[in-house]
Amino acid sequence: MYYNIHARRKTVSLTINEDLHRKAKAAGLNESRIAETAIAAALEAHREAELHRTLSAELEGYAEFAGREGRFAEKLRETDGAV
Repeated sequence: MYYNIHARRKTVSLTINEDLHRKAKAAGLNESRIAETAIAAALEAHREAELHRTLSAELEGYAEFAGREGRFAEKLRETDGAV
């Protein structure tokens, strides 16, 4: 969990489908908790996507460097560990 689950709750305004709201209310669903859970899941997916983009860029950079300079492990083998 990457946000403070103990932070106080804040009243906000959300716009949702009227029929969906009516049916959720009739079913006794806690729309605030559902929205909170969905937002947390969306943020986690966003964070994972950003991490993936960052790591992909880093790996591409390493691949370019290794293509020019050679890989560290190969240099170790070539020199019997003396770099």
